[in-house]
Amino acid sequence: MGGTAPSRLCGDVVSALLDAPLAGDRGADFSGALAWAHGQLSGRNCTVAVVVLEAAPAPLRVAALEQLQRLIHSAQQEARPLVLCVEQMRLAPDIPASCVGALRGVMAAAMRAQEHGARILMLAGAGCDLASTVLTRLGGQRIDIPAGEDSVSCRIGRLRETVADCLRAEATVPLAQRHRSLLHRLRGVGMELPRTVRPNNALPALAAQFDEGFDTLVGPGILRGVRVREGLEVTLTGLIAGARMDPVAAWMLAESIVTSIKARPERPLVLALDSSGDADATVDESALLSEYLAHLAQAVSWARSQAVAINVWAFGGAGAASFLACTAAATRVVAFPEAQSGFGPQPSARGAVAGVSSRSAWVQSGLVDEVVDESGLPGRVALASRALA
Repeated sequence: MGGTAPSRLCGDVVSALLDAPLAGDRGADFSGALAWAHGQLSGRNCTVAVVVLEAAPAPLRVAALEQLQRLIHSAQQEARPLVLCVEQMRLAPDIPASCVGALRGVMAAAMRAQEHGARILMLAGAGCDLASTVLTRLGGQRIDIPAGEDSVSCRIGRLRETVADCLRAEATVPLAQRHRSLLHRLRGVGMELPRTVRPNNALPALAAQFDEGFDTLVGPGILRGVRVREGLEVTLTGLIAGARMDPVAAWMLAESIVTSIKARPERPLVLALDSSGDADATVDESALLSEYLAHLAQAVSWARSQAVAINVWAFGGAGAASFLACTAAATRVVAFPEAQSGFGPQPSARGAVAGVSSRSAWVQSGLVDEVVDESGLPGRVALASRALA
């Protein structure tokens, strides 16, 4: 393995999990940021990969994530399970937009592959932030790498048995079942859905994009409503007015998406983002915010599978994890002028999406699909009305 190797446990996963790695069918590059191999695991052809982003400079992180996308695509095309170990993967406040854009691509590829029947098992190691933990929850199953004082060989042995058992088990939990289960968990930790509803006048730039209709704020800043644009009804949802993304907000955004599609599948959706970051209180962590964000990402992905367009419009800031959850599978992501400060490094907003000096680089890096400057307003931005399933 060339360059800086991952931790001993993580580095041993590639060779130790496989019964018989295929000769020459392996790779390790990008200064130790990614290692992978194809071979047999409990009698099945599999790919095992380890990603450790903090081991490499930014350009190699992007290259490693792009290679990971290819591995995911290969797993989908060849119907070969992928076991992905994620360790030491954090999005620092000054991380280039190219890295965030590449991670967005990995998340989208993972969800798309599973929609087409691919098996992906995620192994979660140490040193992962909220955004990378969301990634580990996008697989059909997630396994925590055992820690403790046992020897590496003992832990690898237990991990190998767990992975083999998971490969024999059912792959995924249906979206509706997971949606109900997460609602019960909210109630179990004492988190109630907000009931206060008030008219929304927080985003005039959003209202200017439509002809008529209504939109309201539920609780501190959860957007809900329906507006009309050139005769087309559009469902509005999102997190605005500087509200933080917590488990309740993530669940309610997923609920808005699912409800809209079941009631009016012909409607495209606009998901607005103007948030002060991802919540990090003890109650948010006890409810497992990362699982709610992964569920939101999967709701957006499910919408695409139903040929419903999800337009994400960024009007301000957003936590890195919530931004990726909303945009990974979105049809189109647009940054409005107000996103100039929101996308830059924000010391006051933990995990905020990092920006770059040139807004055009956001498009080049895959962070967003379009940027709108002041000269483009009050004109109307492009609205995707239908997605390819």
